[in-house]
Amino acid sequence: MMEDRKAFKFYRSYYDVAKKLPEEERIGFLWAIIEMQFTGEEPEELSLMADLAFTSQKHSILKQLEGYRHGFKGGRPPKGKQNQPLKGRSNQEQEKEQEKEQEQDKEEYTKGDKPQFNFKSELIIYGFDKELVSDWLKVRSKKKATNSQTALKGFIKQVEATGKDKNEVLTQCVENSWSGFKADWIKDDKNGNQFRQPTQRGIAQSITQQREDYD
Repeated sequence: MMEDRKAFKFYRSYYDVAKKLPEEERIGFLWAIIEMQFTGEEPEELSLMADLAFTSQKHSILKQLEGYRHGFKGGRPPKGKQNQPLKGRSNQEQEKEQEKEQEQDKEEYTKGDKPQFNFKSELIIYGFDKELVSDWLKVRSKKKATNSQTALKGFIKQVEATGKDKNEVLTQCVENSWSGFKADWIKDDKNGNQFRQPTQRGIAQSITQQREDYD
């Protein structure tokens, strides 16, 4: 049955997730989606980051496969129509059904039918070492830091501002028990960029700013 499938819907979420992956990981992630959509089989031997990205989209892929198997060539069947295949209907009726399906997809996406945000997964997808991420999350947990999208974006922005290797920065966060990080916590000297301990005032200001972001 799957060999007769001609097309599938490429959701915006696939693109958004692919953008977060390093370029060398994107092909594996996107090919995994294509392969499962046309064969119904889950991909094997994906890299860690590509696998995490694929897992975040697996739910929507399974919904499309279920819809196709019920006879809806565009993918997911409209609600209440799961057991009514399109065979025997006029082209006009089929087009109307597909238009309804598209509208429902848009509505569900805006209402929250998106991959659930996972702070740890997003850090790993971005390229941070898995073990370092786990250790850092323990630090954040002890200090009751909120693992929100705002916190993630702020942290990555500060890491990128240093111009240093992301995992080198994260290592320092773990070793110094920093729940967050500011780019100005490093300084230049004649030996090159060196990490320095932030002052108590600097830490307090950082925590205050994070709390303001969460409120």
